[in-house]
Amino acid sequence: MVTASPAPALQQVSGGKTFSRVEEELSWREAQQYCRLHGGELADLQSMRSMSRLRALYSLTSRTEAWIGLFYDVRIRGPSWSSGSNFTAPKWSLLPIFKEGTCATLYSVSFLPVLGAASCTARKPFICYHAVVQIGRLTFKRFDQRMTWLAALLYCRSHHTDLADLQTVTDEAGKEALKSVTSETEAWIGLYFSAASRSLSWSSDLGASIPTWLQVPKFGAGLCAGLRTYAHYSPRVYSVVCSSLQPFICFYGAWQPSMLALGSAGLEQDGNGFAWQWETLRTDPRKRF
Repeated sequence: MVTASPAPALQQVSGGKTFSRVEEELSWREAQQYCRLHGGELADLQSMRSMSRLRALYSLTSRTEAWIGLFYDVRIRGPSWSSGSNFTAPKWSLLPIFKEGTCATLYSVSFLPVLGAASCTARKPFICYHAVVQIGRLTFKRFDQRMTWLAALLYCRSHHTDLADLQTVTDEAGKEALKSVTSETEAWIGLYFSAASRSLSWSSDLGASIPTWLQVPKFGAGLCAGLRTYAHYSPRVYSVVCSSLQPFICFYGAWQPSMLALGSAGLEQDGNGFAWQWETLRTDPRKRF
């Protein structure tokens, strides 16, 4: 169990992500718990492909190994990112030997970071990351904890403003910036199918505009929107069953949403059990689905 809340010793921004090194020595699982408790995740380096990003990350490394989010996943019998990103072997470091019970570390040799591996129960410093991007007057923050759409909505409304509302993201710069909070795994945003209006609605209740670049597919009852990107393409929306466990993206900024927007939008009438779930979430914030 994590009992301390040590302050990050170093921070670095690279590729739209803020990385923080914490010198408190914890096991890999405890380090993951710490990062998630503070709204982040153990460092996911999958997008670290350019030399400039690697050099930025180098400032957080030393000869002392620090935990990152890569671990041996017994389900696939190979390495996997705790964030849910798809793993491909990096070109900037040799891949250490992984086996059951081992997790990845990062340390420095010469002028570049290097991947290592150690028993997951060993106690080491660690590196967290937060995926945050500001677009106009709004800030979007990704969370890799997996929740249902309703649970993610409640979390965003409790800690920020709402699940991501992308109505104001209309230009190429905004679309490009969103890549820093997306991955190949769908992350919940505030778009969902309203059974009452038989159309798509934003949970923020701040309007009904849907940018065409999102390439929204067909939706039906019980489906909510997940935002995903692939390779160099712009992010786009996919329809996902609302009860699925997914990462999610919150936003905060100048807008002030109606806290009861979801009920007025009619999600409770979709016939898939969401009426009871929404009412339970609204009255008992401790409940998760």
